[in-house]
Amino acid sequence: MNRRTVLAGAAIPLPNLLAGCVDTGPGTSSDEQPYERCSQTILAITSLPDPAAKEVSAALDDDVYESDEPLVLDEVMDTDSSYLSGSDEPVAYYEPVLESEGSGYSLRLEEAYPETALDLGLAVVNEAAEQREITLRLSAGGDRFFVDEFDLPSEELVDLPPEVDYRYGTIDVEVETEKLSAETTWAVDEFGAGYVLRVDDETISVSGPEDAVERNKCRWDADGNVEMRW
Repeated sequence: MNRRTVLAGAAIPLPNLLAGCVDTGPGTSSDEQPYERCSQTILAITSLPDPAAKEVSAALDDDVYESDEPLVLDEVMDTDSSYLSGSDEPVAYYEPVLESEGSGYSLRLEEAYPETALDLGLAVVNEAAEQREITLRLSAGGDRFFVDEFDLPSEELVDLPPEVDYRYGTIDVEVETEKLSAETTWAVDEFGAGYVLRVDDETISVSGPEDAVERNKCRWDADGNVEMRW
């Protein structure tokens, strides 16, 4: 998937803006420190080399980061197909949007919901006193990616099919039964699996994760080389 890098192609240079908008760093490729590119699909902002992390932080704080030098972030990750993950709870994910116009470069971060590429193991349990006909809808950022209807006897549990295209981020969960229409949110990140959606005649809730998913993260040594560490 080739999404986001935009070359405006105009020969008009970016205007000089007020301080804090256009910069030659916090750390750009003008620092002459080469960085190896990480091949992972999701990179934690906290694991980025300091110059790239400062670019990202400025883009988050000011909505856009602009520089007259190529961005270090574009060196350390594939900005056309990879994502960034934040450090707050629940974890937010971002698409880096890079643009180049004349001699200027800019970075914006757009909230994203990357596909997980794995079965998160969501199960539904009916905690009502009687069998219920359940309609379940899952959405991410307004995009509905799963809908199903099924009968579920009291106190029984059913696993969702493994081919569900789960997303990382804060997922909107909607449930309807003969007695209930309710919504909740479900926070999903790369480090957990095994969740249970509990449904009764008054409320719904998601518990879990029950299992930890171990993943290495890209980190960079003093020479700019990638090291895979927990």
